[in-house]
Amino acid sequence: DMKVGYQLGVGMEYAFTDMWSVQPSLMIVGNGAKFDYGGGESEKFKPTYLQIPIMAAGRFPVTESINIVGKVGPYLGFGLGGKCDGEKIFKYDEDTGEGWDAKRFGLRFGASAVVPDSASYLVGSWSFLFGLTEVMDWGKDSPKNMSIALSVGYKF
Repeated sequence: DMKVGYQLGVGMEYAFTDMWSVQPSLMIVGNGAKFDYGGGESEKFKPTYLQIPIMAAGRFPVTESINIVGKVGPYLGFGLGGKCDGEKIFKYDEDTGEGWDAKRFGLRFGASAVVPDSASYLVGSWSFLFGLTEVMDWGKDSPKNMSIALSVGYKF
């Protein structure tokens, strides 16, 4: 089951043309899930990651005053901390291979609405994160991170 999380970050945009750009960011992301094992047993998983997405973006005019920006790209994630039923996570021993590896990799997709002629403005956006690495090794049913994010930001 999904849990509500958070994301906080900073980013920049480098425009190649009026239409195409790249948008690297640095984000603190709190995800979460609840695993139900049946028989009344469950576990809450609340990791916090430092994510570095690098998005390719295309800007498409919808009206004279509004553009829609579509974005896609990879992200790297590094576990900063968190808990799983009160126990600290991301304790990984490289020698034995035991514990939770804190490194993650995935894809991020998204879209934003922007006002192109303003020097600074509020931005509303959504994004979908799809993890390509397993959160923990459970064999063929190993879970991966997936998130849907709604964001409000300020661009200057």
